[in-house]
Amino acid sequence: MPDADAARGIGAFLLAHGLRIANVAVLALLVAVLYRQVDAAELRAAVRDADLRFVAAAFALNLPGAGLFAIRSHLILLRLGHRVEPRILVPAMILGNVAGSLTPASAGELLRAAALRSHAKIPAADGIALVLFERGVSIYLLALGTGVAAASVSLSFGQALAVAAAAVPLFAAPAFAPVLLRLLPAPGAGERTSLTARTFARVHEAAGQLRWIFEDRRLLITWSIATALLFA
Repeated sequence: MPDADAARGIGAFLLAHGLRIANVAVLALLVAVLYRQVDAAELRAAVRDADLRFVAAAFALNLPGAGLFAIRSHLILLRLGHRVEPRILVPAMILGNVAGSLTPASAGELLRAAALRSHAKIPAADGIALVLFERGVSIYLLALGTGVAAASVSLSFGQALAVAAAAVPLFAAPAFAPVLLRLLPAPGAGERTSLTARTFARVHEAAGQLRWIFEDRRLLITWSIATALLFA
């Protein structure tokens, strides 16, 4: 049937080029956000009047943070069996962080997975698992740490100490993520010809890689310490 053949062809195209299409959409969204938020005249004036000494100082102050971003991702990629050269890893991490900060729901982080796939041959499932782990755990630790810090300021010493003690087990909660990830249903057996079935298979593959990352307790502790240093 021509309609069925056409649908299968469209499905195969979307699966083969889905990440690239998503990257183009995210890039277009990023450009739209920048266009709405940045005044070109003010930007030109700021660049023209900038003191290069302060620019150099700001750049130098951000180097340790960029290094920590790259080290965190390097540790996760090693867990996934990949060793990426710094000349590729550092720009990809900075690109993902900046794009994620400027786009709704951190959608710009997909650009990081795309950069790693195109320049370091990292499979899409591994790149997506990397992004989900880093974004998810970072947001969780930041929210929890902010709550504890707010409690320490607004409450009495005894109350703040009790809140901090109660929060300690919560900081270890990401270690139990593999239990939840195992609850995902496995893809059905047999040939995966439909777009939905093959997409679910890829999502399940990324979830499996994400579980593999979480199961390394030493990595989780080291990565969390590096993240705390970034937040400090």
